[in-house]
Amino acid sequence: MPLSPAAARRGVDVSLALDVLRGLAAISMVVNHVAVQLLARADFHGAAALATFAASGAPVLFFFATGFAGALRRPGGSAWGRMDTVACLVAADLLAAWRGHLPWLLDFFTFIALSTLAVDLLARQRRAVALALGAALVLALLRFGLAPLALPWSERIPPLAWVLGFPGVERVSYPLTPWLCYPLLGFVLGRWCATRREPPSVPRALAAFAAGSLAALTLGRLALHLGLSDNRWTTMGAAYFVLSFAMIGVALWVAVAAAAAARPLAAALSLRGVSAYAVVPIHFLLIQAAHEGRFDGLPPAGFALAAASIALAALVLAKGFAALLGRAHAAGPTTLRAAAGALLLACALGLWALPAVHRLAFESQALVTLGQLALGAWLLRAPRRRPAVAVA
Repeated sequence: MPLSPAAARRGVDVSLALDVLRGLAAISMVVNHVAVQLLARADFHGAAALATFAASGAPVLFFFATGFAGALRRPGGSAWGRMDTVACLVAADLLAAWRGHLPWLLDFFTFIALSTLAVDLLARQRRAVALALGAALVLALLRFGLAPLALPWSERIPPLAWVLGFPGVERVSYPLTPWLCYPLLGFVLGRWCATRREPPSVPRALAAFAAGSLAALTLGRLALHLGLSDNRWTTMGAAYFVLSFAMIGVALWVAVAAAAAARPLAAALSLRGVSAYAVVPIHFLLIQAAHEGRFDGLPPAGFALAAASIALAALVLAKGFAALLGRAHAAGPTTLRAAAGALLLACALGLWALPAVHRLAFESQALVTLGQLALGAWLLRAPRRRPAVAVA
């Protein structure tokens, strides 16, 4: 992806690169979930296993982008001004919980909500960058230093286990530590970009991200050689934590390079606002549809084709949904929210009314997806107050 002299002089298009980063996170999410749901277990090795592991960094990228975007926003209004966004995101996870007739679930959307609120509060502080760096360091030390020592207590006290990140807690996909490190460090990079008089140099940014990725990859391989865990689910291992920064560095390198040298590609990959939110429920419905159509147990070539097809469809549908919702909002926001509220209520009641045999079937996923998309009507704001689901 060669850089023209003009592109190099222009500096990094920070806003477009952030949009591309979200798109890359969405594609990683699709690849990871397609592998888990549709790839034949016997073929879970080699290139397919490597792609799945690399794509498992999707929430890392989304959380990092949430912090980055929060640093680019101008803080204003009440410290509780984003509670409507937080409430919608928590409600989105509740719908997923009710699919399995669970009362609650602390999953992806809830952690985005927590990250959004934390970054918004952080942005109002005078020494926000220092606080973010200090908090990220403390969180990492809690998880990889104190948590193993506190195991006798955290095993008996689930809230303590959630704070320390070890051991795993039932119905919690993302404990506080070390996951909150990613939005905090994203905030640091975003604030550095926001406070510069000129955009960062593209060649220097590419070199820095390449060097950082290589360093993290080297340290991660050393951690694996020492026997440290590369687990990510429910509780994160030290080797995975180190390798996750290589994932961030590679994604940032691609985002900056695309924004500078391949703007049509960057525009196709970019996600912002409601589209960055909608791609999550949409891709789950598409994967469920593939599963219902018995497109599971795929060989590696079929897995690659399915992942590419579902990723493309999810991006196109998410952007189309966001555009449609924007037009409906402009025509009548009150009517839109009333209709969305009725749809949300119907989906919630439908989830609880479904017999147990249908809880994991296509119809239950359709109800979850429709309900979560209905919440987009509240995430969509007036132009001056754009939604903040990993967006600027």
